[in-house]
Amino acid sequence: MDIHKKVMHFVGCNGASMRGLMRIAEVRGAKVSGSDLALGGHSSENVGEDVELVVFSGAIVEDNVELAEAKRRGIECIERGGFLGQLCQGFERVIAVAGTHGKTTTAAMLGCVMREATLHFGGQYKEIREKKEERRKRAHGESSSLRGGEADEAIPCEVRSAHEIASSASPPRNDGNEDESSCIEDIKIDGVRLGDDTLITEACEFRRSMLHIKEAVTVITNVDFDHPDCYKDDAEYFGAFEELATQSKAVIVCGDDVRIRNIAKDKVVVSFGFDEGNDYRAVNLSENEGEVSFDVVFNDHSAAMRHPSKDGNFSKDNILGTIKLNIMGRHNALNALCAVVTALNFGVKFGDIAKRLEGFLGVGRRMERLGKLGERDVWLDYAHHPKEIACALEAFKGQKVAVVFQPHTYSRLRSLWDEFGSALSNKSLTRVVVLPVYAAREKAVEGVGGQEFAEKFGFCYAESFGVAREYLDKECGGDEVILLLGAGDVDKVYLG
Repeated sequence: MDIHKKVMHFVGCNGASMRGLMRIAEVRGAKVSGSDLALGGHSSENVGEDVELVVFSGAIVEDNVELAEAKRRGIECIERGGFLGQLCQGFERVIAVAGTHGKTTTAAMLGCVMREATLHFGGQYKEIREKKEERRKRAHGESSSLRGGEADEAIPCEVRSAHEIASSASPPRNDGNEDESSCIEDIKIDGVRLGDDTLITEACEFRRSMLHIKEAVTVITNVDFDHPDCYKDDAEYFGAFEELATQSKAVIVCGDDVRIRNIAKDKVVVSFGFDEGNDYRAVNLSENEGEVSFDVVFNDHSAAMRHPSKDGNFSKDNILGTIKLNIMGRHNALNALCAVVTALNFGVKFGDIAKRLEGFLGVGRRMERLGKLGERDVWLDYAHHPKEIACALEAFKGQKVAVVFQPHTYSRLRSLWDEFGSALSNKSLTRVVVLPVYAAREKAVEGVGGQEFAEKFGFCYAESFGVAREYLDKECGGDEVILLLGAGDVDKVYLG
């Protein structure tokens, strides 16, 4: 899409993805405006006389007054996913991060490693998120519960003008003159960093949005059936990823799932994972006090033949080196390995990758420590799928954990009812509290609510955040960890 000097209006502009897309369009030459329910609501008057294109989020209903006004005037309207696909065509190189789980964290890790790239992802680097919370607390005279002053440290970074950002088209630099920190202060708003002509973006499978992205280097982290409101079964769901792989330039996949390893035989496929047979593997995995480390090895009869950086980093036993992460969870080792493999294949040196990932502090709402409820640590995770819940619980293995679970959408809870029940029936949990379903875009389904789910599997039910908080405060011991799980607003149990 040639967006230079194009006039665009974004309907539903307050979501992380839409904010990012609007900002990227603006810096690449478009004149933009936006509206959202959270920013004054919708009105036909918001669609300016000179608007040439209306971009709307997936949450916008068909009879929205601004969409109706645009259609009445014959203005082109395009959904967010379609706009992202067209925007990708304006970049020389596109890395599309797809998969059921781990897209946001993996994209954020890639953005941390490939510092010059333009970045668009559905979250916020944890350090920036913590800084904002610190400022809010100071403004209200509250004490901080954040860890060890992390949010107080200013991070050196290169500040560039909009002209320099827009005109830059060179691949990521490796000049050796960098700070060891994650250098993410140049991300001024959620989900976007303005950089060169390499675009790193999440590719979401909801409503097949990812299929708008073509000719990208596609990363597939995993494939587990989800979004039953869009796909009738696992075969149809997996088929969407097969189609995405087919229309990609090359594919980087987690080969621990053989289905994914063989997803695109006619393309260049690079595999990573824990299991033997992958081109790149994570071995000697160690988890200790909230940190993860592992060694990266490669198969010199496959991936090494395509490897662009034969500069002495490789030892005789095919070990590239060690990756150390200051975040917890075995699943994050896989996310990091994915970022390592992708960055290597874009020419970034292993030493630079390792240094930058060690400075990566995570993404907001992903294994995030919120603070304390009395003497108990409170953690938040975005887990809203049974596999994600299992990964989150594994990260707290050996600890006493009380879970608060907020189901996300009725269709997902109904479709994966038994799987959710099994994941939460973990013997290591001291208690499970279930909240009402976060409906998001859906209407309530009779018999498929949080209360019915809790009763079926013998969990506690809390009809509100306040009731859940009171229960935890009364029943949890001082040595228990409270883990809030869900993609809705489950953090209100802690934040109020």
